[in-house]
Amino acid sequence: MRVTIEGYELPGRTFCDSNGDAYDDVRVGVQIRKDPEELIRADADTARWELDVTVATGPDDSLDFQGPAVHGKRGDRFLYLTWGNIDGNGDFDMFRRAKLMLNRIDPGLVHAANDGTH
Repeated sequence: MRVTIEGYELPGRTFCDSNGDAYDDVRVGVQIRKDPEELIRADADTARWELDVTVATGPDDSLDFQGPAVHGKRGDRFLYLTWGNIDGNGDFDMFRRAKLMLNRIDPGLVHAANDGTH
């Protein structure tokens, strides 16, 4: 199944956290395994990521999500959006992550997407 994440009204390229740390080249991307991928400037008008996720059905009809971008334990799987700053060497320094919980998606929608009917 293909999962599409769309973002709007991104917070901007600069950020100052509660510790007073300032960031001036903020990017957001999806976390694939341990690495940020498909980084987008945080002042973009929109952001879009498309990820392949495998869905298995358990004996109790529960859904289990798998794939390189999927994190967490069975029954509590999620995707990460990761926020970080690009430093002077071009390295990504993560300072925030957001969990997008897969078990909160309507199971009917997941089945339809997995079957190719949606």
